[in-house]
Amino acid sequence: MGRNAKSIKDLKATNHLFNLGYDDTFNIGVVAPAGKPSKGEQWNELDSILPLVPGLTFDYPDDICVYNDAVPPYHANTDGIRLKYLYDALTDNNTDFVWCMLGGYGAARILDDLNARPIPKQKKLLVGYSDITDIHLYLYKQWGWKSIHGAMLLETMRMKDRDSENFQAIFDILNGTSSGVIMNDLHPLNALASHTSSIKGTVVGGNLTMCETSIDTKWQLKSKNNIVMFEDGNEPGYAIDRSLYHLKEVGLLDDAAAIVFGTFSSGDNYVDYALQRFADEIGVPVFKTDEFGHSYYNKPFIHGAMGEIVLSGDTATLYQSEIF
Repeated sequence: MGRNAKSIKDLKATNHLFNLGYDDTFNIGVVAPAGKPSKGEQWNELDSILPLVPGLTFDYPDDICVYNDAVPPYHANTDGIRLKYLYDALTDNNTDFVWCMLGGYGAARILDDLNARPIPKQKKLLVGYSDITDIHLYLYKQWGWKSIHGAMLLETMRMKDRDSENFQAIFDILNGTSSGVIMNDLHPLNALASHTSSIKGTVVGGNLTMCETSIDTKWQLKSKNNIVMFEDGNEPGYAIDRSLYHLKEVGLLDDAAAIVFGTFSSGDNYVDYALQRFADEIGVPVFKTDEFGHSYYNKPFIHGAMGEIVLSGDTATLYQSEIF
């Protein structure tokens, strides 16, 4: 039996893509601008499944992920090739959006060279998070583009520890069928957040470590009058404290409209202490939610689009409806 031998019923148990609903067909450009799966077998399995997904086609080069000594072990390919494939995908008029396979490390290494290339005339949405935060920051600051901070394509294989809604919500945004409620379980961490009924601003940010390391780059986090989102993974409390303190001390967050913390997964028992300490020290409304980050729930938000936080009782809701 060939690669199409599995039934749709079987495939629904192996990948979230077979359980989604979407009104249109989509041609999706796939990129790996940073890392690659630690095991080649993971990519091979995904590669064999993608052609079988009803209504979706995926466009990517054969050597999107290379496993040999010519490529650094923590990158999908060389810097030059990763840059080429990213730019090709962002300028491809035959695809509807660009979906990052995964994060890892390496996006920042290609952005200086991306800056030397002309801004495409046609805007295109890019989807990803984690290390891809650098690209979101760059697209917003240098190209004036919006993008989607959301789950990666490789994560569609994680049936037990990723919620299908993470992926469905991405297609709802693309279809224009999103309710506008991005996250509805934000909890105030300081008095400023508790006593403000409505906060409006452009929604930016993503991975905390990436936002900190963006300082003094061409894609430095732009926080003035913006709603800044932070999440991270595998960082202990002291490291979170250090990053937040650094951002505060350089004044990068002084004029933010609000700050929203997502999950800081696989940290330690002091992460919550670090977040609360920061909230108590900064003169900006700060909220906390478990609805985005490196975790089971990772609801997408539109990076670079206007949003509004509305407080009702003890919790708040983040709304967004604008894409382009």
